[in-house]
Amino acid sequence: MNEFIKMLISSVLGTVGFGILFKMQAKKLITVAFLGGGCITLYYLFSNVLKTNAFVSAIVATLFVSVAAELLARVLQAPAVIFIIPSIIPIVPGGALYRFMKGLINGSVSEALPYGKEAILTALGVAGGIIVVSIVVNIVMGILENLRQGTKNKYS
Repeated sequence: MNEFIKMLISSVLGTVGFGILFKMQAKKLITVAFLGGGCITLYYLFSNVLKTNAFVSAIVATLFVSVAAELLARVLQAPAVIFIIPSIIPIVPGGALYRFMKGLINGSVSEALPYGKEAILTALGVAGGIIVVSIVVNIVMGILENLRQGTKNKYS
């Protein structure tokens, strides 16, 4: 079995596992399984096929998850965060952070630094993707609410 298929299967299972841990309904578990699979697919595509750095790979994958979660939140009448958190689990930089800390503890700083850089870039990409979508959604929802009420928008 090739590397991507193993990664996809383990990511979907990890996403579902976190969904179960958060006591999600079965309908929403299936949804987050697809989101987690899409997240790792985009991350793999950008990092391994297109050879972008960890930040770009993480932000693209997280932007996808965050936009989908915001749409699903409106359709399924649930908070977007319950779709986002389990779905980004596959790209959380736990392995890189572990190897970074292990290298520091063992005294091989030069070997540890690339893992630290990867962990920081991935974490920033994940946070950035969530924040960007959240801000855009809040602005758009504010504009729509003001239009519904017939008042002037504070962003125009």
